[in-house]
Amino acid sequence: MKNSGFDSVTATFRLSESQKVKLNIWDTAGQEKYRSISRSLYRGTHGILICFDLTKSLTVESIKIWLHEVRQHIGEECSKVIVGTKSDGAVNEETIRVLTTFAVENKVKFIQTSALEGTNVYFAFEFLIKKIVPRLRKRRMDMLKEKIDSQRSFVINKKRLASRSTASNISEQRCCALL
Repeated sequence: MKNSGFDSVTATFRLSESQKVKLNIWDTAGQEKYRSISRSLYRGTHGILICFDLTKSLTVESIKIWLHEVRQHIGEECSKVIVGTKSDGAVNEETIRVLTTFAVENKVKFIQTSALEGTNVYFAFEFLIKKIVPRLRKRRMDMLKEKIDSQRSFVINKKRLASRSTASNISEQRCCALL
């Protein structure tokens, strides 16, 4: 869908027969004029594909700028994959070297894709989703556990407790049982 100079689409990605993931995909094409719009899109983001055109020259600084942008607006917990696009074209070998070296040094996956040939596009999304899903499951379980812990209540009972010093010294006290 065309929207203010960037594309967005919602898609369902099937990981297995029983597991589907809903994706909200935003493509700002990395244009500087949409940078203020893209900042608002970062909210709630769990993963990001940072794409670079393999047919153009690229510097390490360009990659660092985008990773800094992601870290600044999302944080380190966001799963990141560097994607080289247009692998079917006249590829700039230096760009591939720069992306590969950067990915290895920064422990980020680098995937070369071709939308024209359909090469690795599905794999790039699948890889990213498989990094995100376990983290979201753990977070969901932690939140559920926290909710259950906060909803535990104490049942107050009146109970006669015998004093250890004498059996005749009986006082009425409240005690609690954790449900």
